[in-house]
Amino acid sequence: MEKAPRAILFLLLIVGFGVAQNTTSKGDEFHVGVILDLGTLAGKVARTSISLAVEDFYSVHRNHRTKLVLHIRDSMGSDVQAASAAIELLENYKVQAIVGPQKSSEVLFISNIGNITQVPIVSFTATSPSLTSDSMPYFVRATLNDSAQVNSIALLIKAYGWREVVPVYEDTDYGRGILPSLIEALQEIDARVPYRSVTPSSATSEIITQELYKLKAMQTRVFIVHMSPTMTSLFFTKAKEAGMMNKGFVWITTDGVANIIDSLDPSVIEAMNGVLGVRYYVPKSQELDSFTIRWNRMYQRDNPDESPFNKLSIVGLWGYDMIRALAQAAEKAGISSVTNKQPQSIKNSTCLDSMVISTNGPDLLTAIVQNKFRGISGDFDLTNRQLTVSVFQIINVVGRGWREIGFWTVNSGLSRQFNQTGLKITGPALMIDLNPVIWPGESTEIPRGWEIPTIGKKLRVGVRTSIYPEFIETFRDHATGETRASGLSVEIFEEAVKRLPFALTYEYLAFDTADPRSKGSYDDFVNQVYLQKYDIAVADTTIRCNRSLFVDFTVPYTESGVLPKNSPLRAEISRAILNITESAKIIQIEKKWVDSNSHQNDDKTDGSDAITFESFGGLFLLTGIVTACSLFVAVLMNGYKKYQQNGGSKGDNQNECGHEKKGEDGDSQGEQRDPNINDMEKQATLPVSHSLNTNGDQLPDSKDNDICCRCTQNNKATSLTHIGSQIIHRGDKSTRSSSGSKLVPT
Repeated sequence: MEKAPRAILFLLLIVGFGVAQNTTSKGDEFHVGVILDLGTLAGKVARTSISLAVEDFYSVHRNHRTKLVLHIRDSMGSDVQAASAAIELLENYKVQAIVGPQKSSEVLFISNIGNITQVPIVSFTATSPSLTSDSMPYFVRATLNDSAQVNSIALLIKAYGWREVVPVYEDTDYGRGILPSLIEALQEIDARVPYRSVTPSSATSEIITQELYKLKAMQTRVFIVHMSPTMTSLFFTKAKEAGMMNKGFVWITTDGVANIIDSLDPSVIEAMNGVLGVRYYVPKSQELDSFTIRWNRMYQRDNPDESPFNKLSIVGLWGYDMIRALAQAAEKAGISSVTNKQPQSIKNSTCLDSMVISTNGPDLLTAIVQNKFRGISGDFDLTNRQLTVSVFQIINVVGRGWREIGFWTVNSGLSRQFNQTGLKITGPALMIDLNPVIWPGESTEIPRGWEIPTIGKKLRVGVRTSIYPEFIETFRDHATGETRASGLSVEIFEEAVKRLPFALTYEYLAFDTADPRSKGSYDDFVNQVYLQKYDIAVADTTIRCNRSLFVDFTVPYTESGVLPKNSPLRAEISRAILNITESAKIIQIEKKWVDSNSHQNDDKTDGSDAITFESFGGLFLLTGIVTACSLFVAVLMNGYKKYQQNGGSKGDNQNECGHEKKGEDGDSQGEQRDPNINDMEKQATLPVSHSLNTNGDQLPDSKDNDICCRCTQNNKATSLTHIGSQIIHRGDKSTRSSSGSKLVPT
């Protein structure tokens, strides 16, 4: 009997404790507004995920003081309805945060309310880059920014060598938002955007079909589709009917569609076979598998009439992780009660100006952006008030599903497998390191990305007849009336066009002058490009400075193509001409138009024109003759010079006067000289230009000053010793140079 009262007392304590807990929990409720478009698949997926997130979080964290209480509202796809729901939640429930505005336009409305009331606005579906954090200080993007995926798309296009791309998007904030960053990324890889296909958000099947046929008539075959899932489903269904899901076409979808491929209708997936997609990469985990099972069960319970093909997508994973982040932030900020302050009364103010301001908002916002953890969607980091994304998965739609062909990471670029080391990989091999793709039409051949257009403007190519017809000659086809051209320059141009990575249709226009007897100057011909009468001119044109001021030239070979200044075709055609000059094709063209004997010597081998040692025979013979003649002349001149030094035709020992000639030392040959005289001669030797006699008179000039002084002596016995062109005069007691220099005593 004693045990019964004890049991009753124990039960009363448990009940009392539970009541106390409930009272505390009610006092620590953290009210959160949730605004979703419950008529869309994303809205339904998100509602199931966030409801399940609250249950899972507090089943694990029972000791938390705060508890999230969700107030879900349906925006019905209307921006005004979404804003009205936000105001109602703030006024009636004093919500501390608003989660889930799906569309970017809805976020623009509600974020203004958040700025005034200091209530954080958190969206895990609004991806438009136009939602900047600078103008929305209380907006947090718990999803990726659309601009984060443009680099992966651009690198994918570069990897396959496509040079022209057409973006296809819907005319909404979501569709237009990605355009600036996408165009910039394509320009960085030198990919052109010749056309932008925009479809109204309310487009009918007829409007979409009309736009598809317009795209089909163009030469570009690479398209990037950025549309909502509903619009995408209709678009690809009509594309298949228009024959644009056949071989040669390339379709790339952004993550908005690639993330929900599994939830699309099987007929739509079948129509999208061959499409490439870029999607957020979700790593596999046991936690994700367990959550997926529970989510499927709860979703079918809440939406019994929904299609069984609807599956969990990345939107549901981000919604689940966002609720977890918000619950942790509320606990970390220590928000246990609602604390608001009334705004100052302002005359003629709107209802927004009279709304209360949350004093917990700044602390809650700080706690949200500082929250980092590993969620079921992967690394969940909101440091910059938006989700940081560094990995994208490249998929290929095949059959009724998809398969993985590779990854894109910030550090590694494109790769077949996910590189988790973070090491940067560079090199050409990286660009093609992807699994094989099954393209539209079940083709395994990589599409070239362009076709000859069925309609479109032709390139106007100006041509003129050269004074050398083998270079270029024009004539008129009498059957069609069209201008034709032939010659070396024309054939190189036509071969270069064939090698371009895109289709280029053209027509020749002959250069006409006022005087039919004159062909006109080349300056006038080049000027037609500047005047936009020609898109390009083909001729044997010389590159000159004055011409380069107004037009651009291709890389020269024998001819130069002339294009308008800053023409995008210049680099492409120049590159094609270089490819021709480095291949065997140039030899064939040269032999056809330049070598006149090529057709007469068909039996010659390719080595007949090779340079051999015999090719330099004439040069060697001419060099030998010139060398022999030079040697003969040098020997002859040297002999003549020696002959002059030895006296010419006179005797070896007599001069012109018949006297005995002196030797090299100044004395008669065979006569002994005084060595003291030699010393004085060396001291008095000076350069002279004429001779003096003993009286100081000038002697007659001689051709080389080699004269006999004995013929000029007067009273005293004197002599002059010749030493080259220098003389020494020896008199009585002194010696003086012929130039009147100082006398040297003897």
